[in-house]
Amino acid sequence: MGFKAGLKRKVDLEEGQQKKALQQVLLWLSMAEAMITEAEELERDGPQQVQKLLAGDISNYMFVGRVAKKLEDLIALKAKGDFKEVVERTLPEPVVVRNVNPTVGTETLRRGMELHHGRSGGNFWHIRLVDYWICENFGDRNESYSIIGSLVGACLLEEQGEHVKMHDVIRDMALWIACYYEKEKHKFFVKAGAQLTQVPETLNEGIARGNIKIELLQYLNLSRTLIRQLPVELKMLVNLKYLNLEGNIYLNMIPRGVISSLSSLQVLEMYNVGILEGKLRLKDLTWVILAPRLTHLLVGDNKHIEEIVSVEKLDDVQVGDENFNPFFKLEYLDLEELPELKSIYPKALSFPSLERINVYKCPQLKKLPLNSSSANGGKVKIEAEERWWKDVEWEDDSTKTTFLPCFVPSRRGY
Repeated sequence: MGFKAGLKRKVDLEEGQQKKALQQVLLWLSMAEAMITEAEELERDGPQQVQKLLAGDISNYMFVGRVAKKLEDLIALKAKGDFKEVVERTLPEPVVVRNVNPTVGTETLRRGMELHHGRSGGNFWHIRLVDYWICENFGDRNESYSIIGSLVGACLLEEQGEHVKMHDVIRDMALWIACYYEKEKHKFFVKAGAQLTQVPETLNEGIARGNIKIELLQYLNLSRTLIRQLPVELKMLVNLKYLNLEGNIYLNMIPRGVISSLSSLQVLEMYNVGILEGKLRLKDLTWVILAPRLTHLLVGDNKHIEEIVSVEKLDDVQVGDENFNPFFKLEYLDLEELPELKSIYPKALSFPSLERINVYKCPQLKKLPLNSSSANGGKVKIEAEERWWKDVEWEDDSTKTTFLPCFVPSRRGY
């Protein structure tokens, strides 16, 4: 209401000098009055509707859509309120009066509703969004894709090929709901676009003090920050299912035992990570087999990785089980832009849960760790470039026959 009152006050002051309000200003004030009434109605309904959303009522799209539309209308109204003049003279006046005051409406609008767009909604791969939702127990993979379709249909997500984009207004509203209504429960901690150089003390202290709420953390996204090392306290996150380290080009240390302590870890993203590119030039990721529940492994944009699991280091990894089966729960393996990668695993694995393999720009990788009985007899999709697929070396003819029908040509190409 503040921005409308401020503009109306300005009009009232200037109208007393043989002037009358411009028609477009009166129209703007009328629209603002109607919009305030509608916003007050949404505010009254808000607590009840938010509780439904927090209870997991994904079908409650209409209220979310109405709020998002109202926010967009407010942004549009703010832009239209940039009036250089608010009144006109009722009698001819030979003297030209130029308005040298600040633009009327702009500051009062800013005080009325601050909409921060410091970080865009961005683009998300369908599959990454599904990974997150599975970690949040929204349902299985098929149900998650169905939800994406419903959100696109309700205009809450914008679909762009294999990506979906969340509008800035929708994102701001979602963060407001999550952080404001759940602030007492400490369920959400957001530091988007903050150029973090270390893991926030709020998180570190919560773990170090044995904060049970912190220990229940299931999703941790540290992508594209400036952090140089992960705190050893992360090993306390025994319920963590999703860890995203993508784009941490300065990360040069993961303390021993951190990954192996994440006993619930299902998704690990390590595209363009400093520990793989820096002075250490790590050439393998053998330690990932210490995460027995890992369902998604995504590695990419690295010039030095030669093996995912090194045969020479397998003996150094203490698994404590003679029947240990690496990647037993792995569903999705994504390998991208690894020019020196030559091996995933030294021998064929059963991969009973594997659904998809994606290989892109890995020219040295000639063999997949598969045999004719792997992946439940070939029930898997393998997406890659056609030229790479033609040069794959198979365990035997039976393996080749089993997996040739699994090929899906990459839509990206070289």
